[in-house]
Amino acid sequence: GQGCIDLTKHPFYNSSYLHPRDGIENDRKIEYKIIPTNKCGSNANKSRIVIFIHCAVKRFQRRHLIRSTWVPNYSIWGFEISVVFIVGVLSGNSSESVQLELQQEAELNNDVIQVDFLEHYKNLTFKHLSALHWIKTYCSHTKYVIKVDDDVLINIPNLIQYLEIKDSTGSMHNSIT
Repeated sequence: GQGCIDLTKHPFYNSSYLHPRDGIENDRKIEYKIIPTNKCGSNANKSRIVIFIHCAVKRFQRRHLIRSTWVPNYSIWGFEISVVFIVGVLSGNSSESVQLELQQEAELNNDVIQVDFLEHYKNLTFKHLSALHWIKTYCSHTKYVIKVDDDVLINIPNLIQYLEIKDSTGSMHNSIT
């Protein structure tokens, strides 16, 4: 893998929630199978926003639709915005073809993070923690982190206006909104 975290060290770790993959119970090491390269720039003069989107690995069309509608990958009004999709892995008959298609998508768009655990509802917490770890590791100068699901639309200009107002009043300091 390209990066590894041990979730057993996290204070909220509970092995009963980890869905088994390939018959292996309580697989504790989480590895990144795919990560974007150079996703977060080094311009410390701009406020960085990273938006990570929880998405099922097989939802290729949904990711394409999101990219072609509201997802920016640019600077706007002094903010640099990066968007990444976080997915798990499949098991079963179609897993090899899905993995190949995902790797091609990741190479083309440079916005997919794949974590090596079974794509399952019970693993959403691990998906979330893995995304936060990736952001801390590869986008350490990020000022704002936003998590959304793949069925959410964000109005980017309104979001930036909201962040500017909250930031100017100091009400965003160490807060979750």
